[in-house]
Amino acid sequence: MSARLDHPAGAAPLSVPLAQSALAPGLGALPVPDRPASIRDPGKPVHPSALVITEPLSQQLALLRALAALVVVVHHAGLMLFGPLDLGSAADLTRWYQKLIWLTAIAGQGGVMLFFVLSGYLVGGPTAVFVARGQFRWTDYLASRASRILPVAWAAVALSLGVAAIIGGMDVPDPVAARSDFFWGMTLDQSFEPGRILAALTLTHSLLTELLPTNTSLWTLANEWWYYLCFPCLLLALVQRRWRWLIPAVLMLLLMYKSRQHIGFLHRFVVWMGGAAIYLVTLKLRSLDRAEVRRIIFGLLAAMAVAFIAVQFVTQGFRRGDYSVGLLTMAWLLVASRLHWRLPAFVRVPAFVLGAFSYSVYCFHMPVMLLMIATAGWAGHFLPFDGHGLLACLGLVGASLVICAGGWWLTERHTPAARRICLAVLRLPARLSAATRLRS
Repeated sequence: MSARLDHPAGAAPLSVPLAQSALAPGLGALPVPDRPASIRDPGKPVHPSALVITEPLSQQLALLRALAALVVVVHHAGLMLFGPLDLGSAADLTRWYQKLIWLTAIAGQGGVMLFFVLSGYLVGGPTAVFVARGQFRWTDYLASRASRILPVAWAAVALSLGVAAIIGGMDVPDPVAARSDFFWGMTLDQSFEPGRILAALTLTHSLLTELLPTNTSLWTLANEWWYYLCFPCLLLALVQRRWRWLIPAVLMLLLMYKSRQHIGFLHRFVVWMGGAAIYLVTLKLRSLDRAEVRRIIFGLLAAMAVAFIAVQFVTQGFRRGDYSVGLLTMAWLLVASRLHWRLPAFVRVPAFVLGAFSYSVYCFHMPVMLLMIATAGWAGHFLPFDGHGLLACLGLVGASLVICAGGWWLTERHTPAARRICLAVLRLPARLSAATRLRS
């Protein structure tokens, strides 16, 4: 998932805080001051993230993203190696490591929702501030979002097709068809359907067609991309009262509702916007005295607790889990923004490292795992859920992380350069128009 803040929008001279060094690609792990940019340099306007993301909070965000990435990877590894793991299977487990891998394997959807909340917090919140300031620029915003998502997504599509071709040429059973419960009844040869490939490249697969069988994780990228497009339109209409922006916003909401996910596309947008709302609340709290801050925080936490309880009775299935994880993550962000908890070095360093390439991990790990499973001779069957199976699972997860780090080195670390290219492309029509007017 993409949950970083890479100049989401606004005027170019805004200074970006060093607190983003652990969150934005291309920036080193530098010491992060707790003070806003305007205090360090009164001559520069304050980027909204400088008022919220302090050094302790950036450490915790990196840890949260690292843990979410690990949960998703272990979740998929468990399902692909051991088969479906339901709640009833816990009673049959006797070993502690079996219970641990079982708990992690059923929590994968929660890791995805955590990414959605963080994405709303780190992208949606600052974007709302830029719109309120009148500093929002579509060109800068789209360049940041496209350069952040598309290069890695396109590389993941290429990897998925390559893995499908390699496995198809091997004398092994179809590992996708053998895991029909996990891959929704798809088969390996469906990877080469032109409609699926085009939809994956344009991030419309959740809207128009089914996913690539060798990389079903990419469904979340389509969600995020359309949230990125719809959210500013809603803000421009409701905050700046530029009502014409309601037309594309409503059309996109209808498209989400008519998508393959149906209402799920929309309720996950609510979870995403919840992260943006917590960001704005945190920003507002900075201007209030301590007593007022405590009163508001306790009131919001009480409201979230009531909502959490209501969700358990009113909703069911994935929707219950999505809202539950979303509310818990929002509550954690609200509390963590006021507490200066610094991570010890032995936790902080691995968290920053894994958090830095968690997006690449998310995009690349599934085809990598499928190829290793087919190569190891496990394509047509599941492994026993015992000590040997656990070692195989840990090896699969570890090797996948190493290979995904290589994918980050080839793609994601070049995000700043990709952003410059996107900006040049998006600004080209305006430059050509200006040149035409000068000649005339």
